Amino acid sequence: MPTVNNVQGSYYQNVRTHEQKEIMGKEDFLKILIAQLRHQDPLQPMEDKEFIGQMTQFSSLEQMMNLNEAFLKFADSQNGLNAHASTIGKEISWFDPEINDLKSGLVTGVTTKEGSVFYIGDGWKVPIEQVSSIRQP
Repeated sequence: MPTVNNVQGSYYQNVRTHEQKEIMGKEDFLKILIAQLRHQDPLQPMEDKEFIGQMTQFSSLEQMMNLNEAFLKFADSQNGLNAHASTIGKEISWFDPEINDLKSGLVTGVTTKEGSVFYIGDGWKVPIEQVSSIRQP
């Protein structure tokens, strides 16, 4: 007697979970709009107002998603700064490859550049990866 497990297994692999179905992205919206245009009645085509309204909705959705992505990047960068702000006023030591020796200095600020965090002091700027110790002055 043949089993149905293989058929069920392949069917359920293609079904998305309830949580995934609730999230509609810009690709889904565009697919719906294209399907509407493709299957519209040629004798009663979609009116310009409806089409423009849907394109406006699509544009708004895309801009909201871009804004959300930018906000998340900003929040991540702020969390990185906040995590390292506690080193301000402390003394750090780091290896300086130019002089092939350890240096130390008092941290007066923290900055980021292209996703990397740097400690700033009097005339120096050190990536956190080079810091070997942090201590009270």
